Amino acid sequence: MNNKSFSDLITFTRATTGTWLNPATGLLETAAINVPRLEAKGLLFEQQRTNLALRSADFGNATWVKSQLTVTTDGTLSPDGVTQASKLVPSTVAAGHQISQNIASTATAFAASVFAKAGAYNILRVRIAINGTFSGDTIVNLTTGAIVSTGFPGSYTEQMPNGWWRVVVPFSAVSTTTVSFGFWVYVNGNGTDAGDGTSALYTWGAQLEAADSVSSYIPTVAAQVTRSADLAYVLAADWLREGEGTLFVETQNRSVLSVLSAMLGTSASNPRISLLLSSTSLSRAEIVNDANVTQFGLNLGSVQPQNGILKQAIGYKADSVAQFSSQGLATSEVGPVVLPTIDRLTLGTRAVNIVSSHMTGHIRRIKYFPYRLTAAELQALTT
Repeated sequence: MNNKSFSDLITFTRATTGTWLNPATGLLETAAINVPRLEAKGLLFEQQRTNLALRSADFGNATWVKSQLTVTTDGTLSPDGVTQASKLVPSTVAAGHQISQNIASTATAFAASVFAKAGAYNILRVRIAINGTFSGDTIVNLTTGAIVSTGFPGSYTEQMPNGWWRVVVPFSAVSTTTVSFGFWVYVNGNGTDAGDGTSALYTWGAQLEAADSVSSYIPTVAAQVTRSADLAYVLAADWLREGEGTLFVETQNRSVLSVLSAMLGTSASNPRISLLLSSTSLSRAEIVNDANVTQFGLNLGSVQPQNGILKQAIGYKADSVAQFSSQGLATSEVGPVVLPTIDRLTLGTRAVNIVSSHMTGHIRRIKYFPYRLTAAELQALTT
């Protein structure tokens, strides 16, 4: 078998640039328009997102309101290895040392994030207020990346090269007009101790998204910036066997509500043979025929966590039975099924319906077999 490049196999598009963590350099880099982002975890595949925070890497700008804190630079490089990070220096006054930005939004689900690195001080507080009222916070030890305390249980940190951490804080609100998104530097581990006027910690790349999960960093300056969705498919050729097959995919999803992992079908959202996460974050498989009649639709296993690795596989045969396996669990055989028309394999989205079912995360592996695997084989594949 001849080796083939990504572009030889997959038609991939993204109408804007997109940032990614290059495993070869260890740096956060920018991929050009229509260039896939192949990280160590797999193919980074994301829905369209907007960074609502302005001046995302310029904390010295007046857009960021400071209180008992100054912003300087000292040559410390950001995660991109090129630009300088902001040095947040608490004042010598015993008070809260903070920086924040007010952002207008009517969304009810958000994901805040910032890249941060320990200096002489190592405790960062990410503070959120909704419509002028304190909503909650997440306090992080930047030496270890540990969450010290949080009012937002979904908060976590991602380790980056050179001592950097990405601090992620998902939160929600019943209704919003304004979100206050900011950071406090804790001196001696306390929120209001006086600093020495020179010691600091470092921040870079603030982001606020109106979504239930964080996506890759989107730089902004004077205006909000939108990164387009990743789209990818493989047109049918001699690899596809009509009437029988098995589809396997392994993903690591940041968003786990109603997202599609992989689909055999057409350019439309139906008909399809698909592997996905349901509206309740359960692993699911579906077969919908050309008449838009569901032939197979089953959930399996427990609720999938954000950033969890999920293995799914469905085996099918025309006018016969289908079987679904996930995480080593398997359904009993269901059928007979009437299969849909298939002219392509689509990754990470339900084709035209890229808003409600587009994944945000990594596609780690994908396999197609031109025959239906046995139940034991499906279970072994997904274990």
